[in-house]
Amino acid sequence: MPIDVKGIFIVALVLLTLDVHADPQPLKIDTGFMRGVVDDNVVVYKGIPFAAPPLGNRRWREPQPPRPWKGVLQANRFPSQCSQLGPPLPTMPEEPTSEDCLYLNLWTPAMHSKAKLPVMVFFYGGGFLRGSASTPLYASGGLPRANGIILITVNYRVGVLGFLAHPELSAESPHHVSGNYALLDAIAALKWVKRNVSAFGGDPHRVTIFGQSAGSQLVSLLMISPPARGLFSAAIAESNANMGPGMIVLGDAERGGAAFAESLGAKSLAELRKIPAEKITASPFDPWPNVDGYVIPGETYSLYAKGHQAPVPLLLGYNLDEGQYFQTPTTATEYKTAVSKEYGSFADQMLDLFPGGTDDEATRSKTRLWAESAFGWQMWSWARINASTSPQKTFFYCFSSKYGSGHGAELPFVFQYPFGAPWNDDQRDMGRKIAAYWTNFARTGDPNGRELPTWPEFNAKTNPVMYIGEKFEAGTMPQLRAHFLFDTYMNSKRSW
Repeated sequence: MPIDVKGIFIVALVLLTLDVHADPQPLKIDTGFMRGVVDDNVVVYKGIPFAAPPLGNRRWREPQPPRPWKGVLQANRFPSQCSQLGPPLPTMPEEPTSEDCLYLNLWTPAMHSKAKLPVMVFFYGGGFLRGSASTPLYASGGLPRANGIILITVNYRVGVLGFLAHPELSAESPHHVSGNYALLDAIAALKWVKRNVSAFGGDPHRVTIFGQSAGSQLVSLLMISPPARGLFSAAIAESNANMGPGMIVLGDAERGGAAFAESLGAKSLAELRKIPAEKITASPFDPWPNVDGYVIPGETYSLYAKGHQAPVPLLLGYNLDEGQYFQTPTTATEYKTAVSKEYGSFADQMLDLFPGGTDDEATRSKTRLWAESAFGWQMWSWARINASTSPQKTFFYCFSSKYGSGHGAELPFVFQYPFGAPWNDDQRDMGRKIAAYWTNFARTGDPNGRELPTWPEFNAKTNPVMYIGEKFEAGTMPQLRAHFLFDTYMNSKRSW
């Protein structure tokens, strides 16, 4: 049974009236002609350069414009993932890695420049240490094929190559900053979308950014980044934010970067740039986004509280059992000691909500407490502040499923990508509904549509949440007592 009659009609109209060729004709963008390949009623363009390769002296620089090419670029092979350690997920295949990685992939069901389809631009997770725009989970084409949207997946630099700050890097920057290259890559990709997506049948005024885990945190930062303003019209965030206190500032990040260079024996920036990428990424150094006054102008939480975020609709949420894949054994004694050390005067309240009377209970509570801090409170806090200060609507979800509710468990349903065996009828129904909510939101700024259970707008007073997965119904926020306790705790740290 169709999920959204109007949406299905639009998809059918696109596929029937627009020219989807077995051998698509070359298409012109601002850097030259290119040809994609047809894959089951969508045309996919693989490995489109949105910036110049960040090699040599361009390592640790703001991305530069892509080079024009002569002839026709055959966009039929996925690019290498950015230099990193290992695959993005244990279940994902190994991919070739390279510093020459600033490419995006695009799927379109249209070959008519006047189609004006909504555009969804995805940023992968991986802890800002790994990830790939070509991972099969994201790159199957199932979402655009079934829902009549254009999907774009973007590579961005990760790890030391994506976030290293250093005094010499700041000195050579026209903005006198360094680090945050991953965000600048995302911004460069969005500028490419603004310039070129209409050639693929996309609407440059209906661009939704979305991401999961670190990609979700990237979305939270793009919404408060001045250079990203005006490049997207809506945002979807799945299971991570940047709402905690104590963001690193540029000066501290520069000192960490200088110490890193010294540890590698590099006496200058020129020497550091000559060190092979494999040695750079093998380092235990783990830089992070920094408040530089340019890409990130201030602490995320404070900027949202002041209403300085992009005024766009926001759909966000998390999974009911985010810690499912991260559980590690502990004892009751070890757990209580750790909670007392971490939470101080708040420890007794935390232990009341997350008790550890036995070793088994302590192991479960340790995982739940960590997941609540890292994901649940982060997303609820972001939703609460955004709903209070943004002129646009906020929608909140909680994903729960008998097939798994851990970190990232919603992604196969979002991207219409069954792992392993084909989906059963229940899984197909879940996938259709979730993908319909996501693409309705990209189309109109509201996830609701015909024959879908009504998703209420979020507000900070009653905290309504839409449960998706096992059931599709509106309800009250889970773990609300824990959210409020974490809010009090985090604000005490922020004040301190």
